[in-house]
Amino acid sequence: MERKEYIKSRKYFLKGLSQQIRELKRELKQYYTDVRNMKWSDVEKKYKGRYSYTIERDIKKAKYEFRHQHIAYCLARGKTYEQVEQKVRENNEPNQEYVGKLLEIYPPIPQVDNEAIVHSNS
Repeated sequence: MERKEYIKSRKYFLKGLSQQIRELKRELKQYYTDVRNMKWSDVEKKYKGRYSYTIERDIKKAKYEFRHQHIAYCLARGKTYEQVEQKVRENNEPNQEYVGKLLEIYPPIPQVDNEAIVHSNS
């Protein structure tokens, strides 16, 4: 797979992750609404053992994955870390080892011979 194709596939992966996060948030909001308005036995039947803490855990996992995938995606496209995240709260830095592993997956940037560029422009 070419580098451009791979980067494009990662872009669609990130869009899918953001959609998943939005859906999980909607599910959590609906869960809390149902808990307020329904009997507990009806809530248990509707969600079949899926409680608020499991939904919150899934949201947290998806956000963690999105953040690190997004950083790796932007770095692979040539941005600096400071351009990706301008402000980071203390003790909330990304996992550099994980970002490094994600960057290793990206195909390398093809090297272009400078002489070939000069001669082709003549």
